[in-house]
Formats: sequence, structure tokens, C-alpha cells
Amino acid sequence: MEFRLVGRERILTCWGGPAQARAKRGAERSAPAGYRALSGILRLLDEADDDADAPIRRSWDAPALIALAVIVVWAVVAVVISQT
Repeated sequence: MEFRLVGRERILTCWGGPAQARAKRGAERSAPAGYRALSGILRLLDEADDDADAPIRRSWDAPALIALAVIVVWAVVAVVISQT
């Protein structure tokens, strides 16, 4: 889903997420959490510097690779144990 916001040249792309339950009866209605989050993101985007000089750093995600290795070892050990 894409949103083109009034007065902005950028398009915001969204991929859904958890749905919220209906508001309880008699409860005061406020803006949905998604709109509040979107307005917060847009506020941060407006406050950000357009000419940031921070370098882009790319590296491997070590904790994820370690977790993957542990899962692979666990799976291999489980297969070896089940075969005996």
C-alpha cells in the first residue's frame, strides 16, 4: 500500500502489521496508532538534515550468524541422534 501525503513529494510504502481491536464503548476516540506513528516518523524526517555526512557502514550481523550456526548444529545433532 502506498500513501502520497499532501504537500510532500515522497511516497510512503506500508506493508501492514498487527490489527488493533475496536475501541470500547464510551471510550474517547483518538487517532489510530498507525497515524500517530506516521506523524512521528514524518516529524523526524522533517527535522533530519538533508546533507548528513555520516558514512554508511555495512558489516555482517554477527549475533544472527551465531544464532544460525547454533540452529544448524542443533538440527544436525537432532538428525544424527534420531538415526541411531
